[in-house]
Amino acid sequence: MATSPALLNPSLDLPRSLPVRPVHRAWFPVLLCMGFICFTSTTLMSGYHTQFVVNDLWRTLFGHWHEDLRGVVNFDARKIGHFFGYGAVGLIFRNAWQHTLQARAQRRKRTLQFGRILLLSAALSVLSILLISSCDELHQAFLPQRVGSFGDVLRDTSGTIFLNLLLLGYRWYQRSRRFAWNSALVRE
Repeated sequence: MATSPALLNPSLDLPRSLPVRPVHRAWFPVLLCMGFICFTSTTLMSGYHTQFVVNDLWRTLFGHWHEDLRGVVNFDARKIGHFFGYGAVGLIFRNAWQHTLQARAQRRKRTLQFGRILLLSAALSVLSILLISSCDELHQAFLPQRVGSFGDVLRDTSGTIFLNLLLLGYRWYQRSRRFAWNSALVRE
């Protein structure tokens, strides 16, 4: 069984002279996302209020055709929003964790494999989203017109896992193509 030459290859270490942007810049988008999560966790963004938006949009696009589907569309759109919204926030967390781990490794004058940094930052982003999503749903349990749902925590976390795996797969694909291209050049 061959190991992956692209993701975990020890020869693909981070160069010691790689410039790392200041860590606070990597965490600023995370703070913006946290503000957005706080805003959407209010009563204003409850299913009751978003149903008005769906109703108006439905009437604009379809008139009175199948008005009985508006509630289902609202519910499903909210759940899809949980999956991809928290998944995107998870990618932003992954980026911030990656910059933090790189900066920490450079401060300690250590060389970490890029693949290990990617995997560790992805794992930390999943844990971050699990914690934030759990706190968000617990908060919503105490608001009128909102319900805290463990299913939403699972959706949020699985969205983060899915998009992180998609990103890691893309990075693996890029590196394997680059590795194959460099190998072809060496053979010639």
